[in-house]
Amino acid sequence: MCGCYHVEARRRLVLSLMLGLILLQYLDAEARMVRVGVFPAAPLVQSGQPNPSGLFIDMIEYFAHVLDWRVEYVNGTWSELLVSLQKGDIDLLPAVGYTDARTAIYDFSRNPVFVDSGVVFGSSRFPIHTVFDLQGKRVAGVAGSTFTNAFIAYAASFGVRCDIVLTKDNPSVMRSISNGSVDAGICIYSLGTELARRFPVAITAITFSPIALDFAVPKGRNQDLIAGIDRLMAPMINDPDSLYSRSYNRWMLPQPAFVIPLWVWWGIGSLFVLGLILGLWSITLRKQVFAKTRHLEAEISERSQAEENLRASLREKESLLRELYHRTKNNMAVINALLGLQAGGFSDARLREAFAETQNRIFSMALVHEKLYEAQDLSRINLKEYIRDLAGRLMVGYGISPDRATLVYELDDVPVLIDTAIPCGLILNELISNALKYAFPDGRKGEIRIVLHQTENGEIRLEVGDDGVGVPRGFDVRRDGHMGLQTVLGLAESQLGAAIDFDLEHGFAFTMRFMDDSYRPRV
Repeated sequence: MCGCYHVEARRRLVLSLMLGLILLQYLDAEARMVRVGVFPAAPLVQSGQPNPSGLFIDMIEYFAHVLDWRVEYVNGTWSELLVSLQKGDIDLLPAVGYTDARTAIYDFSRNPVFVDSGVVFGSSRFPIHTVFDLQGKRVAGVAGSTFTNAFIAYAASFGVRCDIVLTKDNPSVMRSISNGSVDAGICIYSLGTELARRFPVAITAITFSPIALDFAVPKGRNQDLIAGIDRLMAPMINDPDSLYSRSYNRWMLPQPAFVIPLWVWWGIGSLFVLGLILGLWSITLRKQVFAKTRHLEAEISERSQAEENLRASLREKESLLRELYHRTKNNMAVINALLGLQAGGFSDARLREAFAETQNRIFSMALVHEKLYEAQDLSRINLKEYIRDLAGRLMVGYGISPDRATLVYELDDVPVLIDTAIPCGLILNELISNALKYAFPDGRKGEIRIVLHQTENGEIRLEVGDDGVGVPRGFDVRRDGHMGLQTVLGLAESQLGAAIDFDLEHGFAFTMRFMDDSYRPRV
């Protein structure tokens, strides 16, 4: 009886083990196999051994736990993985920049995990201050990268042509800069700052093309993956204690994050102090220049050989003024870049739009100093050339294609003083920006017409108009106009002493007539 008992017990044990193995295989078969592409892009994605890491990887591991995925990571270069995703060789790719062109090939998650931008890096052998320093230079970029294509368009908007050298990945870009085979390189900001610790490269003030980074799947496939990601991400975005917020703080912030309102005020305060320091420095330089000139002019009356000294002084003053205009333009570009980086961290679209409008105003003033730096006459700029450059920059900045809005120019060569050029630039910035944003909604096409004439008696007439949807009936510009139009009125009437007319019957047209005699040349 005892032997029979032991035989029966062993048989039950074997049956239990077999049943357990069958159950484990069944449960394992139920798990969703997900092939995920990974590539070197720290801190967002890092294809390390034995396991990858980064902000996007933290989210994938969380999705796998909650949604019962069995994840298989596939290593490769960025361009290789994009092709693999399109073919369906992998199921999911993290940190993919959302663009209209890519929506035809891939499906994206709804909630961006991170907003990044392109940055130009250089070396100590070749100092880079603005995009114009890259004219004719060799610039490395990753093949197939959105930022490589965006930089080409960005440089072309300024008339800059570069020799683009394509590489397989971002470390190769940094390596090319380090060994001197290229003069500069293009990289995404988040990864570039990490790679700059390994390579002797320096970040420049040239930033462009902010873009949202999402999860992507092949077009029309793996919709269950996207649906699961959207369902889990949505409640985490605004929850400061969620796994997403903790992971973001861990990977993207060097120290504990400030509360957003305090961050905003600290940023504004820092920019104000920086602007104040730059303003005081500018005043000091001007005083030094004019003090030197007065000293030499007094010496002319006392010495017979003072004429040559005066010529030398004038050359020195011109060099200093050109340096002043150049540095002022560069400092404004730095402020613009800081505003762009600051705005990239905000989820509030109104905050981002306010920062973008401020960047456009700063650019309109920086462009005046750039034109003065390039001009033969240090007191005046050609308003015709300035208008074309500013309007073209705003078209690119708002992403408006020439097929949708056509710029029509009727411009005379009109040189004006810097004190006239700056308010004219701010007025043009507001009017052209308003036309680009509001005149042609819902894919409507039309023209923006800019007219500049100067009569024989010296009166300047500047007109900006469009054939768009116009304004509501009964709209009063002085009473109902928003801050931008109020700024236009204030600058035109108070600073330029201009006479103003509005035509609201067919689209929107603004005309002002003024004389360039409110200020006198200082050079």
